[in-house]
Amino acid sequence: MMWSSRRLQVAGVLLSCCLVGLPGCSGDDEPLVFSAPEPRVATQSSNDTWDISRRPDDTFSTYHSLFARGRDYLPVALRDLGGDLILGRWTGTNWEEEVVGTTLAVDDGDQLTSGTMRVDDSGVLHALFTTEAHKTYYLTDRDGAWNLVMLPASAERCYDLALTPDGSARLLLADDTLATVVATVASDGTLTGDVVFDQPACGSLDVDQEGKVGVLLWLIGGGGTGMVARLYEKEPGGPSWMVTDVLENGYLCYECSDPEAFYVPQFRYRGDGVPVVLYIDSYAAVYLTYQGSDGLFARQALASPEQIYQFTRLHRSGDGTVGVAVILDYSRVGLATSSPTLPFDYTQVAEGVEMIGPQMAWLPEGAYIAFWDADGLWAVVPDTSGELVQSRVDSDASYGYYLGSFIGLAPDGAPQVFYNEVHVIE
Repeated sequence: MMWSSRRLQVAGVLLSCCLVGLPGCSGDDEPLVFSAPEPRVATQSSNDTWDISRRPDDTFSTYHSLFARGRDYLPVALRDLGGDLILGRWTGTNWEEEVVGTTLAVDDGDQLTSGTMRVDDSGVLHALFTTEAHKTYYLTDRDGAWNLVMLPASAERCYDLALTPDGSARLLLADDTLATVVATVASDGTLTGDVVFDQPACGSLDVDQEGKVGVLLWLIGGGGTGMVARLYEKEPGGPSWMVTDVLENGYLCYECSDPEAFYVPQFRYRGDGVPVVLYIDSYAAVYLTYQGSDGLFARQALASPEQIYQFTRLHRSGDGTVGVAVILDYSRVGLATSSPTLPFDYTQVAEGVEMIGPQMAWLPEGAYIAFWDADGLWAVVPDTSGELVQSRVDSDASYGYYLGSFIGLAPDGAPQVFYNEVHVIE
């Protein structure tokens, strides 16, 4: 079942949003009036205590921004206001800002619409994003200076970014010939593409620890089978792509998507090189599937069509475990994982009332999960024994607001949750 649509009025502006949707995304509910978002950072001081810092001038949190964890898990953020592309590096208490490029802008306001950002082990940043001007860019400082490259216009709708073991970037996009390619970008902006599929397609990109490139493409199936997922893989220096059918009868929603919603199947390699896929089928059930030693994909059900659900994206930990956090029926949070030693595991880690907006990060101590419910913002954090425990972060933050939500570390290693406090105005 789809995540319900709600109409929101924030600071006097009426919004209509589908928080997570399968077919339907109607807006028939009565409008609710909410307070203006107030940026906050919560720092964990003990398992059940968080220190709250209000940051009214934090524009990275109040505008569409890309967030990533850099070396030592310190957050970095990227925003585009009126064409000024600004990078922020988190010091633990504030952002150190730097102008890193200029984009084509349609006005003086918020320009980022979607994107992804990664920081490699050397601290080099790679970002792939789309703006309100319907332009797609790749940004990096790999060669010691900022390099911003505008990509082919056909790359706007579906793209992804992954890093190789040596820190170079691979981009999944459609090139000028409308073929789907895995591309590299030279320092002079030259785009070199390796054709995966001879038509434009949406998909998910990853590179394993040995440098093998994998592309999961979501293609139109024949005979009324819905969407078909095929995995294209190429070994380093390999001559051609090896193709494996992963699943059919899948589902892809174009009409109801928002920057935080999950529709395109998510794909990640485990630490042992086994591909793991999270997807929705045409009946609105959700599965986690992984490739067995026989080459076939085994699937595990995470949510039935009758349930209401919301997911994070797939994340890979330092030990090679792939995991996803899921909210089911507004009332419980689960963590589903696949690892080299345990192909599938599912654990309920929290419960509540009217739960929404899951966020997840693998930090050195384990999985950290944040979410909202009727009693505020919560986190699920590892205790000293490694067990996951539920901890209330901020009782004032009674409603989830996806802008600016992120989990990282302070310079002293303390976990921090970035979020906007929003509450209903009676």
